[in-house]
Amino acid sequence: MSGFKFSNAKSQCIIFSRKRGQKQINVQIDGKNIPNNNTVKILGLKFDTKMNWIHLKDLKTDINQRLNLIKNLSHTEWGGDEHTLIRIHIQLIRANPIESIRNIAQEAPPELRRAEKTLLYAASITRNTDNPANKHIVETIKIVNEDKIQLGSILKVNPHSFPPWSFKLEINMELAQNKKENTNPITY
Repeated sequence: MSGFKFSNAKSQCIIFSRKRGQKQINVQIDGKNIPNNNTVKILGLKFDTKMNWIHLKDLKTDINQRLNLIKNLSHTEWGGDEHTLIRIHIQLIRANPIESIRNIAQEAPPELRRAEKTLLYAASITRNTDNPANKHIVETIKIVNEDKIQLGSILKVNPHSFPPWSFKLEINMELAQNKKENTNPITY
């Protein structure tokens, strides 16, 4: 015994030949006839009796329909808004649950992207002690504790005690005295 179980209902019979009027053959499993078909689909490929590769024609028409849709949507002269196109891309392509697509696009899973954005927001809030949102970052604190991140080590922003426009800067203007066409390029 090979371990395979052949099913009458799932089995199909096909004869590959370019001859016209090919006779049908009678194949039986457990006394039941297996139907003769002109096309058989195996792992997404359609095989026909004359090996015309029908699945390639079907694939081509399917791809052309999708390409036409993308072409119609992508032209901004025809009403395609850039913001709308980006949203369609996010909804149709990035929302695909297949992890390999995200790996190819070098894009992190949504959970990690959300955690990253949350941590960046928490870091920006903790830099400013006067920010009223400091009291409301409970969800962020959970992520911080899980990842063992120390928000206390983030440098605090201290506002200047004087207005920035009153500070007098010393600027070296020696290079401005030389005309570009008369000056050696190494000088710049």
